[in-house]
Amino acid sequence: MENGKSRKFVSGWLKRFPWLAYSKYFDGAFCLACVCFGVQCGRNANKLDKLLKSPLTNWTSAASRLTKHSLGNCEIHNFSMTAMNDFKRMMQRGAVPIDQQLNNIVQQQIARNREILKSLFKTIIFCGKTTSHSGGREMMIPLMLP
Repeated sequence: MENGKSRKFVSGWLKRFPWLAYSKYFDGAFCLACVCFGVQCGRNANKLDKLLKSPLTNWTSAASRLTKHSLGNCEIHNFSMTAMNDFKRMMQRGAVPIDQQLNNIVQQQIARNREILKSLFKTIIFCGKTTSHSGGREMMIPLMLP
């Protein structure tokens, strides 16, 4: 440590910043929320390079950069944290994923449509049987041509 600044990654940062992840391979730090969910943000996604697209490796200024990143000034980080927290909450509750919910709705609609069709077919068959007993003559409507 030199002048209160570290020249290597400090493991205490992982507790101080719960969104922080360290990559031994890159010897750098990433924002887990921004890496996983930052691309979905769309706007200004290219502005945030360190912690998202490339690791933070300058350890002497890391503490201030991490604090600045977490203060809420970064729109991408705010969006990403919200998305990550929503994802965690959904996984902990065991919520049904949206694609399965949509499939369930489609299956319910198919079952409902089949019941409606069965009822229509029964009605058509019933009408066909009752008109055939009377020969169908009473049901015939004369066609009026001009």
